[in-house]
Amino acid sequence: MRVIVRVLIPVLDENGEQSRISPHFGRAPYLALWTLMRTVKY
Repeated sequence: MRVIVRVLIPVLDENGEQSRISPHFGRAPYLALWTLMRTVKY
């Protein structure tokens, strides 16, 4: 079974993984979408 988690992170600029995180979610000029995938065995 594969588990997918998507997280929105407020950022201040468009520099990919090097972007600075914004201290205020509602006023951030950009949002970065981070996708995490993991395979889980039961």
